[in-house]
Amino acid sequence: MTLQTYLEKLQNNQPLKLEYINHWLKENSTNFNIAIEKTECYKWKKWQRDNSIFILPCCCPTRNDECVFIETYRELENYIQTIKTEAFYKNLLEQYYRIQHSQNAVFEWIQDIKKYGNELILICSTIRIKITSRPYYREKIELEESELPYLWKFKEVFIQYFNSDEYEEYTKL
Repeated sequence: MTLQTYLEKLQNNQPLKLEYINHWLKENSTNFNIAIEKTECYKWKKWQRDNSIFILPCCCPTRNDECVFIETYRELENYIQTIKTEAFYKNLLEQYYRIQHSQNAVFEWIQDIKKYGNELILICSTIRIKITSRPYYREKIELEESELPYLWKFKEVFIQYFNSDEYEEYTKL
C-alpha cells in the first residue's frame, strides 16, 4: 500500500474515532516497523533502537513516504497513549465542580492535577503531518472531539486556570 492510500484511508474516515484509530494502529504495526527499516532517515532507526521518547521534527524539504507514514503512525499512537479514559476526566471535573467557587481550592487542585493537564496541552483535535517544506504542505487528520467531551472540557478548565495571572501569583506565594 502506498502512502497516499494510507492517508486516504485515514482522511476518508474523518473525524477519526478512538476505535478506528486503535484498529488502524494494529492493522499497520508491521508496516510501521517495515517503514522504519526502509526509510533513509536515520532518526527513526535510532529512536527505535534507543527507545527514545523525543523525536526532533523533520527538516527535510521533501519527505519520503516512509517518514510521513511513520510520523502519522506515531502521532496517532501518542494521542491514544496520552489520553486516559473518559471516566478519569469526568472524575477530575467533578472534583473541580465541587470547589470551583473557591479560587484557592481550585489553584490547589491545579497543583495536584498539573501532570494530567500538562499531558493534554499539546493534544489537539487536529493532527498535522508535514509533507513538504518547499512548497510548504501539510496533511490534516481530524479526530472526533465529541467522543471525549470530558477530556476537552478538562483541558479547557485546566488551561483557563493554569495560564491565568492569578494562578501565576498564587504559585509565587
